[in-house]
Amino acid sequence: MHGLGKIADAPNIPARLVWTVFFLVAFGYAVYLITQTFISYFNWDTITDVKLEFSESLEFPAVTLCNFNKYERKSEVSQNFDAIDYMSPIIGNAFLPDTGGDIPQAQTDVPYSVNLRSITDFSGFRLDADSLMDCTWKGVRCYAENFTQVYTTFGVCYIFNAASGQNLVQTIPGAGNGLHLVVDVKKDLYSEDLEAGGNSDVGLKLHVHPKYEPPELQTQGIAVGPGNHAYVGISQVTYVNEIPPWGICETVQLDHYERYTFSACMLECKAHHVQDECSCTALELIGSVQLESDPQICSPRQIADCVNSVYQRIQTGDLPCYCPTPCEIVEYDTTVSYAGWPNPKASESLIRDYPDRSLDYLKENWVVFDVYYKQLNFQKIEQKRKTSVEGLLSILGGCLGLCIGASVVSITEFAYYLLLRPAKFIMKRTKKNTSTSRTNIIQVR
Repeated sequence: MHGLGKIADAPNIPARLVWTVFFLVAFGYAVYLITQTFISYFNWDTITDVKLEFSESLEFPAVTLCNFNKYERKSEVSQNFDAIDYMSPIIGNAFLPDTGGDIPQAQTDVPYSVNLRSITDFSGFRLDADSLMDCTWKGVRCYAENFTQVYTTFGVCYIFNAASGQNLVQTIPGAGNGLHLVVDVKKDLYSEDLEAGGNSDVGLKLHVHPKYEPPELQTQGIAVGPGNHAYVGISQVTYVNEIPPWGICETVQLDHYERYTFSACMLECKAHHVQDECSCTALELIGSVQLESDPQICSPRQIADCVNSVYQRIQTGDLPCYCPTPCEIVEYDTTVSYAGWPNPKASESLIRDYPDRSLDYLKENWVVFDVYYKQLNFQKIEQKRKTSVEGLLSILGGCLGLCIGASVVSITEFAYYLLLRPAKFIMKRTKKNTSTSRTNIIQVR
């Protein structure tokens, strides 16, 4: 900016030439830097900021557990021919009794109705005093009442720490300072039919997730089996994504979940497609739709003929689900290690406490696991704009100031000069014309 004055006031041609070359080089370099800055900005590039933050305490997540055996009270349901015929489309011959070929008689005096929800509640996995052998939270006894029942593709499941009103926090890292459970899975009551798509595993499926996020056991979670003590160490990871055009995250307002998550969005999408295509609600999706007092739950025949095909079409993309990447994702990475269980001394103690159960039964049926924070820290992985608006202005100001000595004040002065110069010229011409007119009038007089 000052170079222009030096060029105009140069005392000789060599000095003017030097100042002209210097000005053009500086101006050209400034134009190059500014061009590169705009190109970088409009490429919408991002950088990734990784932080590891420590805390004196961490909020404990929700822990969902499901039995691989969807229906455990087979013997009681198998005496009802109507229930067997009703459930056969989805479980095959799992409920057929061992009667030597005799057909069971239909019973009317049963503690359940012949519908999927009632039969699932009656014969599904129960977490009660007979199956929850031990439960402690930070060494304090907990009970089946501390778990919330939920329906999933595994049937009846249970969530620890699901209530939104309570905030359980872990203040000391390591096993023994989190959740400890011993669950009897009752292997002898397994009724899974492999030909009907049942499970071949024995044990529990666990999913550690935020309290506001519904469990998704079909695609997530870990499996723990009897005969071992599983130590599930968790660590919290938070992902913060940028909005378009820098990133692809978006927050969609869901109908039945307060906070947007990918799994909640997919459950709502599945529920809507099932309602539209099958005119019913899948049992595992009843939390994702607006229910009336008596919802129309899909029957086993509707599941076999319609619901399963809807799920398949969603998976292949024939039925679309608009569930973009959330702008904030909280996940819990799990590290699982196993120890043999029980040791000889523990075996003696258990046999004394449970004389009706043999040591072989304990090893084949009891699932023992701990869920706890490995360390009281959490990782935050944040996607940030490589060049923000403030950063763009700073770079532009630096380029202009370094190369051509321009600032907001000097640019304002230059603009003021460009506007003031023509105004003064016009005012001068106007005044000159007025004076000439007055002189002519005087001469005429």
